[in-house]
Amino acid sequence: AQVQYGQGVMYAVLDQPARAEPLLQKALATREALAGPQGSFEVAHTLRVLGISRRASRDYEGAIAYLERALEVGERQKPPSDAFSALVLDELAATWVARGQPAKGEAAARRATLILNAPTSSNNAELARGLFTLGQILNATGDLDGAEAAANRSLELRQMLYYRNDPI
Repeated sequence: AQVQYGQGVMYAVLDQPARAEPLLQKALATREALAGPQGSFEVAHTLRVLGISRRASRDYEGAIAYLERALEVGERQKPPSDAFSALVLDELAATWVARGQPAKGEAAARRATLILNAPTSSNNAELARGLFTLGQILNATGDLDGAEAAANRSLELRQMLYYRNDPI
């Protein structure tokens, strides 16, 4: 399952969803059989990549279904991973934008940024990404002030990360 998942991710990253899908489906079937009804983070990660792959092939309904299922399985895990939930929510928001319905993605984008902006979170790279997605959604729905604020905060975090990782 791990090899099939890895190859599926590789094809998804290369924007070859037709080659990614069968590998990811096989990995998902094996992982679900091993994890049982509760699922696992491995199942949730596979569902997330299937969602991304479906979005790349413009199957937005399929992408949304996989991403919502990934979120559900991920949140059932003990302990749940805020970072994973935020990542899936950001992908879900981006899928609604790609589908041409940014208003539907706004709630997911806001929830992702709330999770990543919590005092316990140190995942500034994902927060910057989430804020960028939220800015796109707000821009598309006509909230230009909100879009500018989200974009500026995203840029601020990206610059901070750049200087932290490479101060020279």
